[in-house]
Amino acid sequence: MVGFGIAGLILGILSIMAGFSPFLWIVGLILGIVGLILSIKQRKINPNGMAIAGLVLSIIGIVLSGIIFIIYSLLSVFLFAVQSEHLSSDLSDCQGKGGICVMNSEKCPTYTLHSSAFSCLNSEKCCLGSPKECTENSGCSGGGTCKNGLCYS
Repeated sequence: MVGFGIAGLILGILSIMAGFSPFLWIVGLILGIVGLILSIKQRKINPNGMAIAGLVLSIIGIVLSGIIFIIYSLLSVFLFAVQSEHLSSDLSDCQGKGGICVMNSEKCPTYTLHSSAFSCLNSEKCCLGSPKECTENSGCSGGGTCKNGLCYS
């Protein structure tokens, strides 16, 4: 009986083919494991060339799928880190913490406080808090004025 050996050989070949794909590596891993099991069963029943070839190809498929997974995982982490660095490089310390930068001569918007712990670009000051948003003097209570979409008291 050589059925397990042939199945192991075919699954080993398919696992290598799927292992090269960045999106099918999991399929390659599963096919390689099943091919390995079938090839081992065949070697116990009746050792022949098909069983050995299936065993070797399944192991290669498993290793290849693992390597492809590691490479694409590292590549994804690297690309995410580069993209995150690019996005945050355009923000000041203050803006990165959710603050608002205003000119030194201006007061901080309503519901925010001046913070000297974080810096802004262009010698501005940092205002941290939850500013009240407005549209053209509507929505600013207590005689406040609307400037750049934020209430100032």
